[in-house]
Amino acid sequence: MLGLMGLLAGQMMYRWRIRIAGVTALVVAIAIGAMTLGPWGQHRDASGVLIQGPVAAAVIWVNDKVDAISGNQALIVAQDPMMADPQIPPPGAEGKRPTTAAHDGLTGQLKTLPNYMFWMVFLFAFSYLGANLPIWRFAQPVNYIGFWITFITVILSAAGMIVAPLLGTSDAAGNLFGAFALPAFKDLGFAIDEGKAWQPLWPMLFVTIACGSISGRHALVGSVGTARQLEYETDGQPVGAGGMFGENMLAQMFAQFDEPIAGYLVNRVIPHELLDQSIPEYLRCRTAMQDQHMAELHTAFGKQVLALVPEMERDVTGLPMIEKLAASMFA
Repeated sequence: MLGLMGLLAGQMMYRWRIRIAGVTALVVAIAIGAMTLGPWGQHRDASGVLIQGPVAAAVIWVNDKVDAISGNQALIVAQDPMMADPQIPPPGAEGKRPTTAAHDGLTGQLKTLPNYMFWMVFLFAFSYLGANLPIWRFAQPVNYIGFWITFITVILSAAGMIVAPLLGTSDAAGNLFGAFALPAFKDLGFAIDEGKAWQPLWPMLFVTIACGSISGRHALVGSVGTARQLEYETDGQPVGAGGMFGENMLAQMFAQFDEPIAGYLVNRVIPHELLDQSIPEYLRCRTAMQDQHMAELHTAFGKQVLALVPEMERDVTGLPMIEKLAASMFA
């Protein structure tokens, strides 16, 4: 939907010469409406089975039709020795991984079904349009719509940050929403404390908040995308500074809600219950390797390791999966 609205916005502004305010209101409203409509109707029945809404059901229907082309047979069968593929479900209560359409719980084999290739081609087509169409036709309006969605999110989050303490709203653990919980920086952090990560304010602040300046993405976007859209060279300073100011606002809100600006989130932790099961030798080796690395992380960072994220059956998207992840991490 974002891509379609980008094409529509480019056509309306540059071809039909419609005023930008009206175009913005229309395409942003439709994009946000589509985002809201996505999870609409999704619920669980009395037995706890997830019932998909109309949009998700339509996507599943498309997947089924595409898979029917090969008779629901896999195009490629492989095995991931690191068990890192998101298609691999986590172990159940009995310590065994269930069998799904894309994963064989007995053999550990991954099946690449036609619907996976279909959506991969779809993403390639999206990327191709962004790279080859004129910038006013696709890339610029898509990013413009994305800006407004992000801007609205930041404004609403900032409003919540201000209003929540005034209302005295607390979470399930009794913690007050909006309480500034992170300790204040009283020095530059160059002192070395045994057992703690050495993260001086400089340069770590600029690595964690403005990470693009280190990864090179800012240089890439600045030279390929931003520079081609500036009317005057002197506009580069306010545009660049404005982007950094926006990132700073996000960092402030993360700090306000006790979200770490820098830290380690230990992901896809293999439960030790699996060791009592009949599992492949490589998985036992990976568990032993995990224990070694976890011990090193706890020694180096101590309480800075805030969470251990278990393996989930799919990507954490939508409120049901977020609820399940939160229950497993903080219950």
